[in-house]
Amino acid sequence: MEERELLGAIILSVIAILCSCEMAPISFAVYAEIPDLGLKTVPEVITWVSINIEYVAEKSGENDWQNPGVTYYLGTGDCEDYATLSMYLIHRLGIESRVIRGTKISTDIGHFWVEAEGNWWESIKGRMCNGYIDTYKDFTYYDYDYLLGEYEL
Repeated sequence: MEERELLGAIILSVIAILCSCEMAPISFAVYAEIPDLGLKTVPEVITWVSINIEYVAEKSGENDWQNPGVTYYLGTGDCEDYATLSMYLIHRLGIESRVIRGTKISTDIGHFWVEAEGNWWESIKGRMCNGYIDTYKDFTYYDYDYLLGEYEL
């Protein structure tokens, strides 16, 4: 087991124990710090996330958003976890970004990606996805303060 995977397993164990207590503070339960990864641009962030995070779909019908630190240490997540981690890392560069949710027109299935510097970025595939404007509908935008502001990782 790699060091990051071991640390992720320890964090999840602590979270499970804390969440089993009625008085466990939620902000502590979801907190996990991410080290400086040396990333300097939005494309570097998107590429890093696409290479280093493994896509793992949630069970059908579930939609649990992981804190970016948890996604980093586990090395796994689904589309909203990829987008949230990407938004967090872009925010650390001093660049405004937000998570976008859309519903694919052809399948009616929801998906998440990130917007930064006037472009839409698909961090699962590691590329720009401005074409989603034509293939998705019912857009919802989530800014940093709404998703992560209270945690300030």
